[in-house]
Amino acid sequence: EDYEVFKKINDKWIAGGDYKSKTLFEDMLFLDRASRNIGDIVYLDIFTMKDGLLNSKSLNMKMDVYTLLASLLRQNNFVIMNLPAYVNFYNVQNADGLDFAKLIRDTDTLGVVHPVIRYLDLRLGHTCNLKCVMCSPHDSSRWVQDHDKLLKRTTFPIVVEQMTWNGAEFNNTWYENPSFWAEMYEQIPNLKQVYFAGGEPLVIEEHYQLLEEMIRQGRTDIKLIYNTNLTNLEFKNRDIIKLWSHFKEVDVSASVDHYGRRAEYMRHGTNRLQLEENIRRLREVRQIRYFSLHTVVSVFNILTLPEFYLYLMDNELYMAGDNIYSSLVLTGPEYLSVLILPLELREQARQRLQKLITVMSLERFRPVHIDYITRILTYLDTPRVMDEQRELFFKETDRIDKLRGESFPDVFPELSDF
Repeated sequence: EDYEVFKKINDKWIAGGDYKSKTLFEDMLFLDRASRNIGDIVYLDIFTMKDGLLNSKSLNMKMDVYTLLASLLRQNNFVIMNLPAYVNFYNVQNADGLDFAKLIRDTDTLGVVHPVIRYLDLRLGHTCNLKCVMCSPHDSSRWVQDHDKLLKRTTFPIVVEQMTWNGAEFNNTWYENPSFWAEMYEQIPNLKQVYFAGGEPLVIEEHYQLLEEMIRQGRTDIKLIYNTNLTNLEFKNRDIIKLWSHFKEVDVSASVDHYGRRAEYMRHGTNRLQLEENIRRLREVRQIRYFSLHTVVSVFNILTLPEFYLYLMDNELYMAGDNIYSSLVLTGPEYLSVLILPLELREQARQRLQKLITVMSLERFRPVHIDYITRILTYLDTPRVMDEQRELFFKETDRIDKLRGESFPDVFPELSDF
């Protein structure tokens, strides 16, 4: 019964409405064959366990079970990659071009697919050049700089829990392992698609080395897919657009939450002028077959989201013929949710979004574009008001402002009454 439930969820996510050609049928993201058992017995060094990992003087009782088991396995010569930073045959959003029936046939009775990798999903640690307000050290290496200072200033247990960080326990440099890349380079002749995320892939050295190795091996027919903050198109002595020019197809999804000062506040480290220039540059790159923007909708931008859309439209950064621009509602941390707003401000946001829908309809944007705005309206109708999170929002925002030399009231005057 559980299998069937997960199957329906996964097939809907993969296929949208096209169940004839895009479902994965019996395989699913949540319980895929790439994650099944590879044996019945593991030999452990019990003395290392007893004297090191489980020593009463060094054992961290706040450590989660996953971290404990991962540490145990690493000490016994297993390679552990923090989910979802792993090679996954099935984690795709569109099944086009991949022969899943063959992948299933190649899976042996123990659930092992011997390494002929077609699709590579690389979430390259937490190395990032930004420290976005909704993130944490787990998401961005730059957040680590602020971590200790913020924890000393907060009195809210929920913030301490969300921001807890221990670099020794959290392995975010797994991708620096030379043996991993040696194995990946061997798979380049088999690859059809590679998906890059992070952190921020465009500021990670190993990402560029992999592209250069693909070019060296003559595999420029591999489809490249990116999730990026798009703030850097040049890294050290490399220009990513020049590297992409060798490849036949590149898909880019850019995370952009606003324009002007609001963009720089929400995704701290952003240069607003450079970001807009980068968007313009990518719109002209022939190899990019699919380019789209993605916005995280939070308390910071819900009231001015229509203004942001209109700015993009007026400056020809988003037009009716473009690919889908998705706006996804933030659900955590809860104190940044739109649901902390009082009902009267949520009603203001609703009215502004409805006017935006009217404008987009007149500009002949397709229903699929407008659908994301409609989903935000639906979320605003949630009856819950997170009053208990409101004080937390004010105090934590004030702490971050003091640490970073910023001013939330100055950047977001539309929320001054709030």
